[in-house]
Amino acid sequence: MAKMIPAVSHPDCKSPGEIDIFNRLKTEPGTEDWTVLHSLSVARHLHRVEGEIDFVVIVPRLGVLCIEVKACNSLTIDAGGAWYYGSDPSPDRRGPFRQASEAMHSLRKWVGKLRPDLARTVFWTACIFPRCPLPAVTPEWHPWQVIDSRTYGQRPLGDQLRTVLIRARARLEEIRAPWFRPELQEPTPEQCGALTQLLRPQFEAHESAAAWARRVDGELRRFTEDQYRYVRAAGEHPRLLVRGPAGSGKTFLAIETARREAQRPRPQDVLQPGTGGASGHVLLACYTRLLGAWLKEEVKDVPGIKAGTLHRHMMDVCGMAEAPPEAGEDFWSRELPGRALDRLLEAPGLYQFDALVIDEAQDLLAPAYLDFLDLSLKGGLAEGRSAFFGDFERQAIHTSPEVVQSGMNALLQGKDVARLQLRENCRNTPRIAALVQLLGGLEPGYDRVLRPDDQVDHRIERYSTAAEQRQLFLGAMDRLLAVGLREQDIVVLSPRADDSSVAGMLHSAGHRQLRPLRKSASAGGVGFGTIHAFKGLEARAVILTDIEEIAGPGPQAMLYVGVTRAQNHLTILMHNSLREQVVSMLTTR
Repeated sequence: MAKMIPAVSHPDCKSPGEIDIFNRLKTEPGTEDWTVLHSLSVARHLHRVEGEIDFVVIVPRLGVLCIEVKACNSLTIDAGGAWYYGSDPSPDRRGPFRQASEAMHSLRKWVGKLRPDLARTVFWTACIFPRCPLPAVTPEWHPWQVIDSRTYGQRPLGDQLRTVLIRARARLEEIRAPWFRPELQEPTPEQCGALTQLLRPQFEAHESAAAWARRVDGELRRFTEDQYRYVRAAGEHPRLLVRGPAGSGKTFLAIETARREAQRPRPQDVLQPGTGGASGHVLLACYTRLLGAWLKEEVKDVPGIKAGTLHRHMMDVCGMAEAPPEAGEDFWSRELPGRALDRLLEAPGLYQFDALVIDEAQDLLAPAYLDFLDLSLKGGLAEGRSAFFGDFERQAIHTSPEVVQSGMNALLQGKDVARLQLRENCRNTPRIAALVQLLGGLEPGYDRVLRPDDQVDHRIERYSTAAEQRQLFLGAMDRLLAVGLREQDIVVLSPRADDSSVAGMLHSAGHRQLRPLRKSASAGGVGFGTIHAFKGLEARAVILTDIEEIAGPGPQAMLYVGVTRAQNHLTILMHNSLREQVVSMLTTR
């Protein structure tokens, strides 16, 4: 696997041939010590204001190969030497070989001027025509500089490019080029590193943190929107039960479904004061507060949607501004649902909605919640318009599997319930998704991972003492900030309550770089909280801390939820006593 710079092909690249070559070089065996620069601009061109080289391949002990790609389906060269690509009527007077040669010599001259010690490096060119054969051979190029449709798929691409450089070195030796010293086998690995830094400084500097963030946002939006086809496929079916593992776009689909329901034509009935229509005719609800706040923010400009946690809505039904100071688990799971249900029974039709959309539904399938939702929906759960989105196998960390299964059975009693299954990951990079399947126990795994590989590996770091974990944690934060991430891009999650987690204790001790997740990101600092609280959300980088148990359904589910929150960067701080369990999990799966 060659080192690709950038690590993913640019989303603006329109050439399918370039994208295919990029992907082949990225996975080509025997190229582990190669560096491949994609779409390198040549500002100091010999004959033009500026040029561009499709690929610059740096190969230790052989040289630098500048590649021009023409992915046209047909090719014509007229008597005057003009090139015509496909159906494009515009002629290319220089042709790809001259184009590549001029750019290559410009690059070589610039490198030699800045680094005379690299002046003996072999620079050569090749042209790839992956979709059509080259119609003629002329003295303008050597046959071995050409890879066309007749040879493109016949041999590994890495072998073909290596052959070009070997033949180029033989040619230089044959003509006795005075500067060429074949016995030195340059460029050395060290010189290759210098060439890489010279031609394109560390990509973190070339691509700013803001540009990287925009690119990742574009990937996430593009691939998540692709999942919307599942909702479109369901058409106007009034009742949906959508199942999918973490990262499959369920929350996006829930929001889009709520938008769709809010825009549906409604009967011209007169809404009573205090009914659902007063604050919205669609209820978009979830369990956790952080996700509820995020849902509310996402649909704040959409008329007709009331969004937030189901508990907050129950409090509104009961006329409660705040929960009692002594409110505990029994209040939220039994007392509040019971009081809200009694209020709906006292006033039939009060706070009834035209549609319900429930995200992270596996947390809200207890009978008390379903009874309340049944009375909150016109037509009830059996005949009303509803959509439930959840990971019913792996993310039920707020209730038992038996309650989840019973609740699903109750939902399926409704008329004509459309069941959809999501199996594509549109959140995590392939390396994180692979860890989800191996360490998080996802079975069956994802059908596809839509995001490209950014070549950023996850890190599992082990500690034996609390002091060791603190040092590893602070080092992890510094490392993530050093690569250009902002503090608000990083989230620290723990299975422990805030006051007993490593981040919580550091915060209590006065560490100003940390803030509880319940506080706004605008306050600055790296957010920290429990895995429970962050369920349904995601972050650029996640640091999982205090992992001291991974065996059994509960810890396994907790680890699965935590790992799947990370979009690009994942660090797990795990107690050293778990080493053998981790090895057993990875080898068994």
